[in-house]
Amino acid sequence: MKKIKRAISNNFYMLKLLHSVAPSKIYFNILMTLWGCVLRIIKRVFVIKAIITALETGQDYWMVVFIIIGVFFFNIITDFTINIYDTFYLPRIDIEINRKLLKMFYKKSSQIDISCFESPEYFDKYVRAGSAIATKANSALHFFCDIIRCVFMTFSVSFILFEIDPFLIFFGLTPLIYSIFFEGRRNKFNYKCRKQDSKIGRESDYIQRTFYLQDFAKELRLTNVFTVLHEKYNAVMEKMRDLIKKRFPAQLGFELSQRFLVQVIVGLGTQFYASFLAIVKKSIMLSDYAVVTSLVWEISVSLGYLGGVIQSFLYNALYIEDIRTFFEAEPKIGLNENGIEAPKDELILRLENVSFKYECAENYCLENINLEIKPKEKIAIVGNNGAGKTTLVKLIMRLYDTCGGKITLNGTNIKEFNLNSYRNTFSTIFQDHQSFSLTIAENILMHEKADADNDTVTNALKQAGLYEKVNNLELKDETILTREFDDKGVILSGGEYQKIALARVFAKDSGIVILDEPSSALDPLAEYKMYENMMKACENKSVIFISHRLSSAVLADKVYLIEDGIIKEQGSHRELMQKNGRYAEMFNKQAEYYIETGAEVNA
Repeated sequence: MKKIKRAISNNFYMLKLLHSVAPSKIYFNILMTLWGCVLRIIKRVFVIKAIITALETGQDYWMVVFIIIGVFFFNIITDFTINIYDTFYLPRIDIEINRKLLKMFYKKSSQIDISCFESPEYFDKYVRAGSAIATKANSALHFFCDIIRCVFMTFSVSFILFEIDPFLIFFGLTPLIYSIFFEGRRNKFNYKCRKQDSKIGRESDYIQRTFYLQDFAKELRLTNVFTVLHEKYNAVMEKMRDLIKKRFPAQLGFELSQRFLVQVIVGLGTQFYASFLAIVKKSIMLSDYAVVTSLVWEISVSLGYLGGVIQSFLYNALYIEDIRTFFEAEPKIGLNENGIEAPKDELILRLENVSFKYECAENYCLENINLEIKPKEKIAIVGNNGAGKTTLVKLIMRLYDTCGGKITLNGTNIKEFNLNSYRNTFSTIFQDHQSFSLTIAENILMHEKADADNDTVTNALKQAGLYEKVNNLELKDETILTREFDDKGVILSGGEYQKIALARVFAKDSGIVILDEPSSALDPLAEYKMYENMMKACENKSVIFISHRLSSAVLADKVYLIEDGIIKEQGSHRELMQKNGRYAEMFNKQAEYYIETGAEVNA
């Protein structure tokens, strides 16, 4: 019973969501459903009976013509209205529904904890919710209207049949018996199949993407990974074939049992009993016989369809559950819209005994981290890959919350700030930064470009060292990055994409800049020069830059060396070199490599 209540609640939740974006669609669909029912009863009962009665009793021919013409015009008006709705109104309103619902979905997805995306189970639900939101909203309305139609027709027709012979209703109830005993199982079976297909589909989609995305093009051509992927794809298709074979007996059983009940019991049973009433008992007239066979079929179809619709209604709720769970989920790191506005000037960021481990991990990746970034101070966080440097940035940005200790900004725990206000304090570039298929200007500003932004974009490009490249393009900073949607788009090198990301820092007015391995695609000399330019451009800002190359650490006021999740050493570059510890060892090894390869390191 709880499951049924939840299913009903889910569908009405979806209707409420649809009503918030397009109430007119709901009202029109209900109105047209009821009108269609009335028109159907008129045609199936009163028109047929009137025509046959007129023939039996020898009534005026023109009366019959008048009835037929009247029904014909009713049909024309109804069809005309529906056609206008289907061809003119519906496509426009569906686009608007899709736009508004997806906007709600995308807004919510931007607030979901980033840790959720690391769970395959959650990711599957997220994908199902996003791909089905508009479809399931329309399905909820469709099923709701179908239930109205079936209930209205069932009660109306049952009343008429009861007036003729109460036993006739039995034949109409037969499909409902099928629905009660079989349709629920059928829908559960279909839902299970859909979940299996979703997992297999995710595997096949990934393999297919590798063959047309630029990211994989070089490896596919220069290695034998094509063979491996092709074998994986064949294995996925073999899984699908096996599933189809296993499903066939159940699917065939459902189909045959339904056909037997509907065609044998309803079809033949009604004909025999109605004939018995008309010929043997002579309790009904010929016109009643025609109406009875029509109405029994109508009620059986309505009840059979109602059973199916109810089960589909419940089945639809299974998918809506994913959508509802997604929308009703409260992120662990909320927006805190009523929180304190973050300060803008003289910023002091402090980490006090900060520890953290990921949800599925047994060990902490950061333990008892203590560091302080003063106003306009430049600090470097260095260490080997996997030391925990990027995780530290995620904690500072509140993409995750600490498992122990706290982070404060000007003495206030960062959890007390309005989240957006706090994050706007930073300009951040991650190692795995992304560029979008938008204009260069939009990729830098990360919002639509206005006339007032021209100087901002130009200065950002100059400071990032990309101005000449962009200025020589036909559309300049209005050029689309990538050619995914625009043949005139530009494809940049890895280093140039990193400069686009750097330009975002220069374009944003923030008090603290965080650079997480932003120069991985640059050679050591270009990296050093980039950091040197960055320090000059951010003279009045605090800068945290992260790197496993130590050549740039000489520019920092203070260096933190992280190994195995703890701060091994800290101090200025000179102090750490004089200490002759782990930092000095790593620096000297890298310096020797650069000298051997002809690179110059200024220490």
